[in-house]
Amino acid sequence: MVAEMLDDEAPRICQLVWYMLPVENELMHGRYSGMEVFMLRDEYQPAADEKHTQLPLPGQIPYWSDAGMSVIGDN
Repeated sequence: MVAEMLDDEAPRICQLVWYMLPVENELMHGRYSGMEVFMLRDEYQPAADEKHTQLPLPGQIPYWSDAGMSVIGDN
């Protein structure tokens, strides 16, 4: 998958994600929350408070931490 990072709209979270790349882990299906897959990470990385959403739109790539979900990319 190729995605465009929204560096102009969520610069702090995108910077966090760029720093963590590359990332490899198993994907899990979010069977109760809809058509999505997600990945858990072993180490907790708190997210900045920017571009929050409760329901990502199709094609959006969110970053979620205990602080909430923020949209960081679109494909």
